[in-house]
Order: sequence, then C-alpha cells, then structure tokens
Amino acid sequence: MLPATGPQTWSPPAECRERLPEDYHPITRTERTHLYLDSVIGPQVFLFTAASAGVSTAANVPHEWEANSRGFGYRAGSFYGQTLIANTVQSGVAWARGEDNRYFVSGEQGTWRRLKYAVSSAFLSRRDNGTRTFSIAAIAGPAAGAAISRAWQPPSNSGVGDAALSFGLAIAFSVGSNVAHEFMPGPLRKFLP
Repeated sequence: MLPATGPQTWSPPAECRERLPEDYHPITRTERTHLYLDSVIGPQVFLFTAASAGVSTAANVPHEWEANSRGFGYRAGSFYGQTLIANTVQSGVAWARGEDNRYFVSGEQGTWRRLKYAVSSAFLSRRDNGTRTFSIAAIAGPAAGAAISRAWQPPSNSGVGDAALSFGLAIAFSVGSNVAHEFMPGPLRKFLP
C-alpha cells in the first residue's frame, strides 16, 4: 500500500495540452523552418488551393479562364502562387523582425473575450519575451501576395481594386483561421492552416 501524500494534482503532459500564452517559448530556427515549409507544401495548403479554385471555377471568376478543367488549373496555380508568395514574404519578414506569428489559444473564459483575442491575433505577433506587438509580417505577406499575383491575372482581375479585395480576403481568412483555432475542439485543429 502506498503512503498517503496529500492531495495530488494531475495535469496532462505538455504534448496533450493546448498551446497557451503562458506556455510561450521563443520560436527556434527549426520551428520557423518547419512552419514555413508547412505553410507552402503542407496538405492543408493544397486542400485550400483546390477548394478556392473550385469555388472560383463554379463562379467563373475571372471569366477569361472559363469554367472548365483548364480554368480550374489556372485558378489552382494562381491561388497556390499567391499563397507561396504571401507565406514566403510573411515568413521572411517575421524572421528578420523576430516576430512569432504562431497562434496560441487564449485560455480566456467567455465567448466575447476569446473572439476578441482571436481577431486581434491576426494583427499581432509575439516577441522573444512573449509580449505581443503589431505584426508587420502579418500585413506584408498578404499584401505582397495580393499585389504580385496581379501580374498573371487576366485583365478583368488585375487592377488595384482587385489586389485590395484579394488582400482583404487574405486578412479575413487569417482572422477566420484564428477563430477556428480558438473555438474548434483540439483534435480537429490539426487540419487547420
């Protein structure tokens, strides 16, 4: 029989818990490299590319690429190219500035507080000391992807307004991804970008 040692507290191993702000540790070079590679060749990137190309093909936008398998291919290539540029610029700027754009679940209670945290995290990054600051990388990446991808767009989709819309959609996607990370049950989060 084991001796009584008083009340025991149990906590799950670190790998089973959510990544919370208080668990923050500065991002390493290896982690940065893995995050970048996952952001440009991870399975969720290709799923997002195919889904986006499918929706755009069904809507026939841009119309010059037609709503057929060839048009789907153009759109998929375009979405992937824009994602590659955006994530490469974002990762490079984050690396140069020491920004850490990983998402950490808030650990807050209450829907409004958690939602506010998730939305603000699309515009904030952590520094090595764990504090949060405005993220230049989170804006520069989507802006570069939206602007540079206009070079291969057909005339109906190559204007400044189209680039602004594309940038806005990229930011909205980032916000939506953070909200999903915050509220989605743990096991399902691994499928999120």
